[in-house]
This record gives sequence, C-alpha cells and structure tokens, in this order.
Amino acid sequence: MRGPWVRSFGILLATVLATVGLSGGVAQAAGISSWDDIITAVEGLGDGESTELSIASEITVEDGAQPLVVPAGKQVTFTGSGKISGKRSPLFSVEEGGTLTLSGPTFTNAQFSVAGDMNLVGGAICDTAVTGPVVFVNGGTLTISGDAEFSGNNVSDESGKLLPAGVEKEKYSPITAYNGTVRVEGGTLSGNHGLRYGGAIGLWARDGGHPTFEMTGGTLTGNVVSHPRSYGYGGAVYGEGTSANIAGGTVKENTTELGAGLAFVNSDVSLSGGVVVQGNNNGEYKGEGGGLYQSGGTLDISGATFTENVSTGFGGAISADDTKVEISGADITSNTAAKSGGGISFGGTTKAEIHAAILSDNTSQGFWGGGAMYNDTKAEVTIYNGLIRGNKIKDVFVIGAGNHPASAQGGGVWNCPTGSTVMHVTRGVAIFDNEAPNVVKGTLAGAGDDFASIIKHEFDKPVAGHAVEVTERMLGGSPRAWFQDGSIYNIHSNWSAESQVPRYSADGDNTAIKPNETVTNNIAFKSVPTKDAKAIAETLATVKITDNVATGTGMSGGGIANNGTLTFGEPEPWELKLEKKWANDDPKDRPESISVDVKLGDKVLETIKLTKENGWKAELANYPDPSTLIGAATGEKIPLTFVEHDVDGYMSHGAVVTENKDTKTIEVEIVNEPPTSIDVEKRWSGDVEADRPGSVTINLLADGQQTDKSVELTAENGWKGTFTDLPKYVTVNGKKTEIVYTVVEVEVPGYTSSISGGAAEGYVVTNTKDAPPVTSVPVEKRWSGDVEADRPGSVTINLLADGQQTDKSVELTAENGWKGTFTDLPKYVTVDGKKTEIVYTVVEVEVPGYTSSISGSAAEGYVVTNTKDIPPSLGRTGSAVQGLVVGGVALLAAGIWAVSKRRRP
Repeated sequence: MRGPWVRSFGILLATVLATVGLSGGVAQAAGISSWDDIITAVEGLGDGESTELSIASEITVEDGAQPLVVPAGKQVTFTGSGKISGKRSPLFSVEEGGTLTLSGPTFTNAQFSVAGDMNLVGGAICDTAVTGPVVFVNGGTLTISGDAEFSGNNVSDESGKLLPAGVEKEKYSPITAYNGTVRVEGGTLSGNHGLRYGGAIGLWARDGGHPTFEMTGGTLTGNVVSHPRSYGYGGAVYGEGTSANIAGGTVKENTTELGAGLAFVNSDVSLSGGVVVQGNNNGEYKGEGGGLYQSGGTLDISGATFTENVSTGFGGAISADDTKVEISGADITSNTAAKSGGGISFGGTTKAEIHAAILSDNTSQGFWGGGAMYNDTKAEVTIYNGLIRGNKIKDVFVIGAGNHPASAQGGGVWNCPTGSTVMHVTRGVAIFDNEAPNVVKGTLAGAGDDFASIIKHEFDKPVAGHAVEVTERMLGGSPRAWFQDGSIYNIHSNWSAESQVPRYSADGDNTAIKPNETVTNNIAFKSVPTKDAKAIAETLATVKITDNVATGTGMSGGGIANNGTLTFGEPEPWELKLEKKWANDDPKDRPESISVDVKLGDKVLETIKLTKENGWKAELANYPDPSTLIGAATGEKIPLTFVEHDVDGYMSHGAVVTENKDTKTIEVEIVNEPPTSIDVEKRWSGDVEADRPGSVTINLLADGQQTDKSVELTAENGWKGTFTDLPKYVTVNGKKTEIVYTVVEVEVPGYTSSISGGAAEGYVVTNTKDAPPVTSVPVEKRWSGDVEADRPGSVTINLLADGQQTDKSVELTAENGWKGTFTDLPKYVTVDGKKTEIVYTVVEVEVPGYTSSISGSAAEGYVVTNTKDIPPSLGRTGSAVQGLVVGGVALLAAGIWAVSKRRRP
C-alpha cells in the first residue's frame, strides 16, 4: 500500500524537473536573465556534466564581471534568440577539454579564448570592435557550421589594450588561431575588418606547432583588411605556417592588397571540391593576387574556380612567389591584373606544374602583358597537354623609341630576353589562331601572332636573349607548320622600316621555319596547322589557355608572358619507323610512290610518302609517346593508325603496328600484293525454273570466319558472280600466311545445297530440289451383326484432306482382306507462306443395309465398321391378342345373328 510520502515525493520530483528541465542527460537551466545566472549555472556543474542555457532576452555584462570559464570535461550550450553584450573584453574562456556551443543567441562586444572546442552552429557573433581577436583559438578548435553568422566584427583599431593575453601585436584577425584548428563547414563570415592579416580568419604557427584551416562549405564575403602603414594580407583568410585544406564553399568580394580573398605564407595549401573564389579585389593600392596570394610552401589545386577577381598588381586570380605549385583542375576565367598575369602570376623561385586547367577570358594591363599567365625571371613553369588559342593583344598604349617603332609581340606566347621556352612533343603544346596586331597598319607592325622571343639589340647589335629551336611537332604529333611573321628589335619595338621583315600573309610568299634549327634573330612566328591538326590538339588538351587579352601598356603575350623558364611537355620523344613491303608481284608493276595517312582517331595527323628511292621506308623522329595520346574528355587512349592510299592493281594488308617501350619506337609494316578473286556459280537440280527464287546470296569466308563480302546471284547475271579485290595473305603475330577462302550459301527453302570446286578454279554451289515429304493413311473395313452372305462384294472409302474431298479412294474387298492404304500423300501444305501439316480423314460410300462408324486416325490407321441394319419385328403383344379375341367374338356374334335371321319364317 502506497503511503502519503510516495505521493509527496512524486509531487516534489515533478516540481524539480519542471523547474530545472531534463533533456537527453543535459540540464536545462531555467530563468536565465543575468550574467550571474549564467556563471552560477556553469559553476554548479559537476565533473563531466553539461548544461543548456536558453537566452530569451538581452543580457548586458557589467564592467568587471567575471568571465565564463568552461572547464575540462564540461559542455555548455547556449540556445534561444536573446543577446549577450559584453564590454569589449574577454568574456568566454574554453579550457582544454571543455566544449562551448553557440546555437541561437547573438553575442557582441565579447572576446572568446578557446583552448578546447568551440562550435558556432547558429545565431551570431557580430558587431564587435576590439583590439585583438574576437575569437582567439589558442591551440583549440573552432567549428562554424549551419546557418551561423560571424559578421561586422572589427579589429583594425590598435588604440585599445591588446587582449586576450598571449596575442602578439598585429598578428591577429577577427578569428585568430595559434596552433589551433579553424573549420568552416557552413554559415556566413561577412563584413569583418582585420588589421593587417586576415579580414575574417588568421592562423599562425607558434613554438613548432602547426595550425590547420579546413573549409568544406559556408561563405566568406565582404571582409576587409586595411592597415594605415602596411599592405594587408588575406582579405578573408590569412595563414602562416598553416596546413589549409579548402574543399568547398565560397570566398567572394573580399578586399586587401596581398591576396584579396586568401593569403598564405610558408603554408601547405590544397584547393579542391569545387571551391569558388570570386569577385575579390586588391582595392585602391598596389597589390598581388586578386583571388589568392601565396609566398612559400606548396599549393595544390585539383578542383577550384577563380573568376572575376581583380588585382592591382600581378596575378588577377593567383599570385604565387617561391612556391611549389601543382594544378590538376582549375577554372580560371574573367580575372584582371593591372600589371601582368591576368589569370596567374608566378614569381620568385616558384616551380609550377600545370596538368589540367582552363584559363580563359582573363586580362592583363601591365607592361609585360600575359593575359592568362606571367612567369617571372627565376620562376619555372611546366605545362602538359597545352592548347594556346584565340589570345590577343588589343587596345594598347603605344610607346616608341627613336626610329624603332612600337610593336605588339607574341599574341600566344612571348619571351622576354631573360625568358626561354622549350617545347617537347610528348604531352606538348599546340599554339595557333592568336593575334599580335599591327597597331597602326603599315607603320606599327606587330610580330609573331603565335610566338615571339626577344633578342635585345643595342645599336643594332644583339646583347641579350635566347635563341630558339622549333621542334617539328605540336601536341598530338602533327607537324608544327610555323612561318616567319614580322621582325623584332627589342622589347615592344621593331626595326626601322627599311630593315623590317614582312608579316605572314595567307596569300603571300611566306618563309617556313625549319624544325630543329637554331633561330637567333627575328624570332616571330605564325602557326598554320591543318584543320585536322587543330582538332587533334583540341581533343588531347587538358590545359586550355584561350581568349585571353593583353592590353594597356602590355603589348606582349596575349596568352603567356614569360621572363623565366617555360616548358611544354616532357622529354620522352619516340621514333616512327614505317616500311612498305611487296609480295607476289612483278616489281615493274609497282607505282613510283605510295602515301600513308597517319591518323589519330578519325583525324589525319600527317601523310607520309614512300618511294623506291627511299627504300620504301621512312624514319621520323620526335613522335609523341603513344601511351600519352589520351582524350581529355574521355580519359581513354586514342590509337595511332596507318592507312595507305589506294594503289592500282594492289591490295594493302592492314598495317602491323608494334610499340616498343624499350627503344621508344613505333614500328609499322604494310604489305602490298596483287589482289586475288574468287568465282562462284549457282546450279540447279531436280526442279523447274518456276520453283527457283528470284536471287540467292553467297557469303565469303576467310579462314573459316565470316567476312563482310557477299554476292547476289540471279537469272539476270546467269547465276554467276566474282569476289574481287581480296588480299591473298594475312599477317598474325608477325607471321604471314595465305588466306583460305571458302563460300557458304544463305539457305534457300526447299533446296539442299552442295558446294564443289575451290578458290583457285572457282566454287560451284548446286541446289537440288527437295522431294516433298509424303505420308500414308491405312484403312480397314470391319463388319458387325451380319452374315457373310449379306455383305456386298466391295466398299469404297474416300480420302479427305483438311475436311475437303480429294480424288483419292480405295476399294476394299474380301480378296484384299477388307484393308487398303492411301499412299504418297503430301504431308504439308503452304498457305500464305506458312507450312502446316495436312489432316487426313476418311469417309465411306454408303452401303445399303448397313450403318457405318469410323474410329482411329491417320497416324495409326482408320477402322470403318459396318453394322447390319435390323428389320421391324412380327411378334404379338398381350393387348393385340385381346383385341383379336374381342374382334373375333364380335364377328362370331354378327354371324350368328345373320344366320338366325335367315331361319325365321
């Protein structure tokens, strides 16, 4: 029996739970209306306990208030839609092992120190103006996610006291990490103002530590760094000695001088996952890297978009100094640099490799040009599978010197006297359809639509620059058809009018540039590849530098301006060895020459001519490694094939191609021989002409395998035909064997085919009419209910086919045992092209006095049974006898009466 104390305890427990709250093991403090309430709730937590503090109103923290400390092992979560306002001083401290989660309220004018974990998943930290960081991640971890907001915070005022303790002068941002981790998984960081480093986030290595920045989502926008005396770094994010992995999210419309969006120094940086860096701007002062600036460390870009960024100096999208760079996936489009490198600028001792990227519609406005890319004196860049097309120099600011007129130079690629370019064929480059215009037609002639390299002259003597050698093949292996295109005296200047070299003219008498020969003067070239060569390059290119512009004072390098070392491809040339062989012919019948198309996919790479004089052989150097001929869109290897032009009187065997990796050779053998032919004749047997089809088809087999050749024989061609232009031999695994040709006929219904003869004398295919299949139907007569004397001498049985009377009958007699057989009956009938089996039945001609019944079937035989009919019976029934008696009595009575009448008188 429950006593009154039980009811009292229940009421008390309900009251406590209603007052304190309990949710998932987390105490929910009720009635939070002051900072003291918050301090009391947290201090009251035991080891390992958590609390959720719901802020419903605005709480203003008084001067001198005790900061909130989240100790190790405790978790504090703020929820609700209220607001906590501090006094521009440290207000929250998360010790190592503690966790602070902000999920709803707004926090302003408060500073956070994080040695443990802090999560900003909702609500906002905003509008805080302090000297020092708003959030100081001192070895701990800050994660921003959900729809959280970090905005309007300003740390650019140096006049206050620098707090929290441990922060170094100038080396702080609104969010600052020393050896800690900052993660941005979502939310928005906007409108924040840094002092010198990091408009929103800054990370520094300390005491051998290594800070980490991770971004997988969220947006950093409208953040600014401005310093009254120095250049700012990282309009949104700055990292020094940092490991940065940016795998998503958006960095847009941030501003500062060095790295308007992102800036890293001596850091290892990775951009992937489709992160977008857009619309960032260096601002009004000289800067570098509209999207990203990096000095030192490594930069790995495998999936990022840089677009609409603006630099007031070098590198509209990216500026990298003294950095090891690898790009394997980037879209760099519509960026602008006030100096050089509208897309990218590589400076210092940078070493860059670019495997896959699109650099398009970028603009440079500075002296060196480089609409897409600028490479400084000590920098080294290697580009693989490059395509440089559609770049141009336009709207330039013309500056001439003496009698050496200004000249636009190198619409595709331009080398400064300090710059050198090497073009390998394997994974190399195609340069075409670029433009270095005549600025003023007839007087200020441009030079080198596609390629220009400066040999600097003083007093008409060369004093600096690098000679060039033009390799004979462009990306994919097509011949590099380069021609002289104007002349060059110095940077952006031409020779005097009387010494100038004419520009290339499509209708003119142009000078071809010989491959593999050193060119030491007037290095200005026009590329005129074939349509197929262009298509091959477009198919293979993974780095596309297209439609970029050099303008302003930049009269050079519409695509690339190179002051350093620029390399295309890798030094792995192969050699092509092509040999024509003749077989089974008379040498006098051979042509003077033959032509072989080298094809990549369905495009002709080049055509090779073989003659008796060159021994029907060709050896061509500097072919690309065939294993690298991979379609950029498909990722699949495209094979090199070799197709011979038709040679009258000869058949060409398919080219036998051997790729030898050890010797780096492509060995090709093509065998020609007079063709053979095979005659075939159709003969008919056992039929009449009306039975024959209109035509028959004979297929050709080679070594027992069906070919794609067939002939149709008809009465019009006398049932004769010939397979022509057949190769006599086949080469398998390097061994040549004679092909055995045979024929087979497509089945002709109703005929049996037999083949005689051979390939040499011709084949005869004889079709013999098939005898139609026949059947027989036995029939037997049986008698019942009679005697032999009653039976007729014979009966007639008629045959029906499918229920219809035929003209066949059998006569059954005692002599043949009343048995017979219908023989030689057709088994099938064809109606509307469909063959069906005939159903045979029998019927008997009526036999008087007998009733006929039929049993059995056509397969086992029919039995016709005749049963004797029975005549009407003569027997008397009892009623009949009674009638006769009555009748007799009546007659007797009548007779007596008559007699008595006679006896009366």
